[in-house]
This record gives sequence, C-alpha cells and structure tokens, in this order.
Amino acid sequence: MYGFECKKKLKKGACQDKRCLFPEPCKSLSPDHSKQIRLIRKIEKLPGIKKVFISSGIRYDLILNDKKNGAAYLETIVKDNVSG
Repeated sequence: MYGFECKKKLKKGACQDKRCLFPEPCKSLSPDHSKQIRLIRKIEKLPGIKKVFISSGIRYDLILNDKKNGAAYLETIVKDNVSG
C-alpha cells in the first residue's frame, strides 16, 4: 500500500470506522502501484544492490483494483522481486 492515499482522508481526516480494506476495499481508496514500481526501480539502480525482494504480504485484491498499474506491478514483482 506504499503511496496509496484516500480521497476521504485528504478532505475530512481519518475515517472513524477504519474499514479501508475489510470486508472489501473502500471506494475512496485509489490503489496506485506506480509509486512502488518507481521506488523498486530506483533501489535496483543503487550501487551494490544485486536484488530487491518484496517480502511483505501482497494484496492481490488491491492489485486487481488498480486498473492502471496493477498488472505492471504484479508482473514486476513476480518476474524480478520474489525470492526463491
């Protein structure tokens, strides 16, 4: 969820019920994986870095909700950033 921002939070502050993701992602949350893709690419270019692994949980529901960059993010991490 790196770089995601909620439209409601920007206007009114944090939600009282804090149900951004469960039982389903809130409509005001706009998943956009482009910032994380750029961050991964920047880290990969640092001197001495051989591989960048994503070791935290991957939210496939948010990837599927990101119509613009979700497929590119999934392809990036599966191809280059998963260990083992």
